[in-house]
Amino acid sequence: MGITVTNAANAIKMRGKCLVFLLFLGATSCQNISFSGKGNDVPTAGEVTVGVDYGDSFAITEQLAIFHMDYPKAKITPRYLCEVNLLRQLEMDSLRFIIMNRQLSKEEKANLELKDIHVRGAMAAKTSIVLIANLENPSSNISQADLKSILAGNVTQWKDWGNKFINVVFDGGCGSNYEYFKNLWFKSGGMSNKIAGKNTPREVLDYVSKTPGALGFVSLNWIADQSDSASKVWASKVKVLAVENPAKSAFYMPFQSQIAAKEYPFVQEIWMYDLQGHSGLAQGFIAWISSQPGQILMKKSGLIPAHDMGRTIDLSAE
Repeated sequence: MGITVTNAANAIKMRGKCLVFLLFLGATSCQNISFSGKGNDVPTAGEVTVGVDYGDSFAITEQLAIFHMDYPKAKITPRYLCEVNLLRQLEMDSLRFIIMNRQLSKEEKANLELKDIHVRGAMAAKTSIVLIANLENPSSNISQADLKSILAGNVTQWKDWGNKFINVVFDGGCGSNYEYFKNLWFKSGGMSNKIAGKNTPREVLDYVSKTPGALGFVSLNWIADQSDSASKVWASKVKVLAVENPAKSAFYMPFQSQIAAKEYPFVQEIWMYDLQGHSGLAQGFIAWISSQPGQILMKKSGLIPAHDMGRTIDLSAE
């Protein structure tokens, strides 16, 4: 994925491993590996598979790389899926550890509990859905009314660009970005059936960079990590559109400051769910992401960390 591990490693020199697990796991013992006869892993060692919303695959790949450097006896294998397939894998009990772009609903949690699956979750960060266009596109912003009409199929041409046809593309027809807008505006139906789907965010970015009339949707981590060469390359190949916030009568970009100020409208929460039922590697990785190293990495990826890791500055007179 082009992750710059060296840059990330230099950004997090303070590990605090033991303290992290004591704080996060509380009274839960790291040796509790026989819960209901299950589990052959502990928070810092063993093997587990994690299902990851592929919208966040760029940032989570980096998190995993640094975690594995810290804990060489741990092996977390990512399985990148769209949101719909992540939930399907949970229902089939094929995954016991997932990272997704929203909180599980009360109904979804209740259904899992009925199957004797205990759900433990924590928010990792906030991200945004980025609207991208081809570099040749003269438009620099888009209103929510126009966007809704485009997704409904009622507006099919760029008004400011010689009525060039709009090619709408998401990362699959079952991804979290697609599901976000379907739930936002089209719960009762009406979303266009002419929206194209690509297998990965990388394919969406590539398509938009090569297709003049394209309008694409990707998660922020793919274009916001200014210390990663691959992310910078993708950001340079497409145009990021500012989106209208009707409450403020202004247009805003999808980056950290605008997310923190609650100005950009299309924001998502990244949630981590441990369903292992014992104090295992899933819990350990969640603890690590929730700690200072993981939260610094989230910020470096261009996201808003769930926990503000403040700095202590000692001033002394000489």
